[in-house]
Amino acid sequence: MNKTKKKIQYAFISLLYQKNFYEIRVPQIIDIAEISRSTFYNHFEDKFDVLETISNELIAGFIDIMLRLRKRGERVFFEEITNHYCEPYIDYFIYLNKHKFYFTALLPGTSATNFQELLANKINETRQGTISAWGVETNYDDLEVYRRKILANAYVTIFEEWLKRGCRQSPEVMGIMLTDFWSSPLMVPQFMVTK
Repeated sequence: MNKTKKKIQYAFISLLYQKNFYEIRVPQIIDIAEISRSTFYNHFEDKFDVLETISNELIAGFIDIMLRLRKRGERVFFEEITNHYCEPYIDYFIYLNKHKFYFTALLPGTSATNFQELLANKINETRQGTISAWGVETNYDDLEVYRRKILANAYVTIFEEWLKRGCRQSPEVMGIMLTDFWSSPLMVPQFMVTK
């Protein structure tokens, strides 16, 4: 990513720490980024475009981790869940920590960015793709629909809370917590019950 685009994104997020999304104006972004109006519009259409670009980039990083988990295979995943240690879950928290300036501003529901919902939906969608790729048959009843939605939103809530608490626990501790949470009775998907 070029330096100017990065400056614009940084300015946007800096404003998001002070205001909700709907209060932010392009001239404010321009002032903080110390660029001209034409420079802003050479890179982005408007503040919605800035938000969408940042959101897509951050979510893509999460999806990359999820796809690495998929490639490792079903057997390795279930062994790790059973042993309460899932390396890709630790990677989530390493990734969050690396980009905490952005995630801390975007994840709270008070930012009015819709980022929480986008991330949860993408997590849910990617998990479904992984289950399908592994050829796991599921009983896709109403309970399973709710369970999947709850699980994806729980991930996002855990990520948000960890950031809000200043990332006090290590990524390793949080990865183990997420593994334990995932395997709790409420969250165990129907296909795991038959394993």
